[in-house]
Amino acid sequence: MSDLSVYGIGIDTYSNFLKANPPPTPFSFPEVLEAYSKAFDSPYELVGIFRGETIIAVGSFFVGKKFSKRYIRLMPMRLYDGLSFRKLENSKSQKREYEKLQSYQILSDYLISKYRFYQLSLPPCDLDVRPFQWSGAKILPQYTYVMETARFSENNYTKSLMEMLRYAIKANLQTSTCEIDELISLQMRSYKRHNRKPPVDASVITSLLTLLSNDLLLKIYAIRNSNG
Repeated sequence: MSDLSVYGIGIDTYSNFLKANPPPTPFSFPEVLEAYSKAFDSPYELVGIFRGETIIAVGSFFVGKKFSKRYIRLMPMRLYDGLSFRKLENSKSQKREYEKLQSYQILSDYLISKYRFYQLSLPPCDLDVRPFQWSGAKILPQYTYVMETARFSENNYTKSLMEMLRYAIKANLQTSTCEIDELISLQMRSYKRHNRKPPVDASVITSLLTLLSNDLLLKIYAIRNSNG
């Protein structure tokens, strides 16, 4: 039987934990959560995984409502949610992975007991989805390319990616900053070209990006050819 427990926590507890234990992706930062909440007019819940009185992980999940029943929803343009774990620098890898396994198992039980259903999008560092399989959840793999720029080397990447990079250099493609309106215009044209409907209205995307940009949480870049 697990010695872990899960409870709702306040924003201060959540923020202090992440200051000492940076999350695996930026989508869990409190300022980012607030921007998404305002742009999409959606509340979120903060939870902590405890061993005794010690927090070993925290999570943030957006809440939707359907037929008077609440559920955990996937937020458009928020690529990942999941848990952020404490640092265990002196512990063995096996212990860290077991702690993750236990944490996600008790989180799944908690969400099932409290919500009509839940949807999660785990970060690439959390590969063990057995706790969700045990609870009968549907698992949908989503493939992510993780590029570690700090140790960039041709030996670390696929041949096709290196060919793309060489093409960009040969074509003299340039990187520069990009305005929000320009990015939105490119996105809408891309959806139209592929005969697809945008996941949310352009005004909502603009609102989200503006909130993130105003808080200095976002910087947009564009790759341009000689025609701009």
